[in-house]
Amino acid sequence: MSCNFEYYKIFYYVARYKKFTLAAKLLLTSQPSITRSIQNLESELGCKLFNRSVKGVSLTQEGTYLYSAISSSCETLINSEKQMADKLLKKKETVTIGSTETAIHCYLLKHLQNIQECFPHIRLKIVNAGTLLLLDKLKKGQIDLALITSPFEKKQFFKFMNLHELNDFLIAGNHYNVKTTMNLKDVQNESLIGLTEDTVTFQFYNDFFASFGLSFNPDISLATTDLLLPMIKKNLGIGFVPKEMAQEAIDHHEVKKIDLVESIPKRFICVAQNADKTTDQTIEELLSILIQK
Repeated sequence: MSCNFEYYKIFYYVARYKKFTLAAKLLLTSQPSITRSIQNLESELGCKLFNRSVKGVSLTQEGTYLYSAISSSCETLINSEKQMADKLLKKKETVTIGSTETAIHCYLLKHLQNIQECFPHIRLKIVNAGTLLLLDKLKKGQIDLALITSPFEKKQFFKFMNLHELNDFLIAGNHYNVKTTMNLKDVQNESLIGLTEDTVTFQFYNDFFASFGLSFNPDISLATTDLLLPMIKKNLGIGFVPKEMAQEAIDHHEVKKIDLVESIPKRFICVAQNADKTTDQTIEELLSILIQK
């Protein structure tokens, strides 16, 4: 009589670990499924293989004989399966995407699940860094794509594509005493929360204020965008935060939006590629997902 190998494999796990629940967990299945498989095997072999108790299971005489007969072969086959799975994993193509923190929160996160579903054969690596560092990594071939925030110098060895217009809100904590409408001169005189001078965002607002003959000097300088909102919620000052990161807090009345008299210049989340490197089909297909709105 020939039995399904899966039955023997399940029998091996139950016999080795003495628990149906543990065997189910290791085999990534349910306990009822394990129970049915053992019952089917016992039925086909015409004998009882396990004695069951509240403490677990123990092998019958027939079960002990079967375990000694098949354990070596099962271990060989199970190890072979693991080795094959490891080889297939290593063969997966790796695509490395560099992204600024703002681009992650405001754009990349909503596309990641779709990318994983559409490209299960790809190992996706995400590198988080600032715009200038990511462009340097892209030039050196350390990443395949860079999702960055403007403004930046558009050098000839890169190809750029705008993905998403980035809109910032000027916001304050609910208990921070501030006018509902302000001009930049008013803003300059408030306690400002912004990013550090080595960021593209700082340079963007520094240029924006300078265009009106004003200076942009945050009282609190932060290294990452995701720290802006918590600081503002604590009523420590006012600051410019991307709409995608601020909208929920505004809707839940955790912060308040300030209307700015001057219009903030447009800036974008862009994807950059190395212009000197031939783009393979996988990258092109992945890009088609990223450019979806």
